[in-house]
Amino acid sequence: MGVPDTRYAITPEGVYLAYQVVGQGPIDVVWQYDLIFGNVEDMWETVNGDSLREFSSFARLILHDPRGTGLSSRNVPPPNLETRVADLGVILDAVGSERPVLAGFGDGAASNVLFAASHPERVHSLVWDAPSPRTMWAPGFPWGVDRDFMERNIKMTAELWGSEEYGPAFAELYAELGNDMPTELVTMMGRLSRHTATPDVAVMLERIWSETDIRAILPSVSAPTPPPRLRRVRRLRGLVDAERRGSTPPRSMERPRGDGTPS
Repeated sequence: MGVPDTRYAITPEGVYLAYQVVGQGPIDVVWQYDLIFGNVEDMWETVNGDSLREFSSFARLILHDPRGTGLSSRNVPPPNLETRVADLGVILDAVGSERPVLAGFGDGAASNVLFAASHPERVHSLVWDAPSPRTMWAPGFPWGVDRDFMERNIKMTAELWGSEEYGPAFAELYAELGNDMPTELVTMMGRLSRHTATPDVAVMLERIWSETDIRAILPSVSAPTPPPRLRRVRRLRGLVDAERRGSTPPRSMERPRGDGTPS
């Protein structure tokens, strides 16, 4: 499969949102990645391309670039969580998706959670890879990174984003958190970041995410959520199989608690 055709949806204020629709199945899956994967055409060439192709083999897969990044309008302020939720609604309307599975990785899925809490009638279920309701350490949230780490991350973004040095520097920094990044991805991160946004916008987006906290929203989410311990493809296949049978999502679905873990 080559790179799917890219189209544009237009928000009420005239912002162009780049999106792709590929595959078919009994259910729609919206997949959102985090900042570094901010270009819908590049995503197919990364280590995540195989997952996208597998998703599209059993569902209609919907991808889009957030405003300010990738192939979407760049001459606009970087989006906060509420803006991303509104833009997601524009994408769903453009492709005629009435009740999709909202799925994603890291901060890319945070807007899915707020959308599900705000528009429960429009969401079939949630799949959140690497779930975290906030980034920074806080009282009652000991899993977050400290401010020193975040400032080093932002300094690295400002100085190296878009260069070939960015990938190795990113991998070295995040190794402190126990993250072992695939070599293939590390070597691509310079180009991926360059095609996603300019360094100043990347820094602003990093700061927006570091200040985001959706813990208070999680108890309001009624959409079923497959356990994060299952592989992403297995979680999505389970939802599609249930839809084909005309049944409700499996009972193994769990609703997230306020700390971001399943209940």
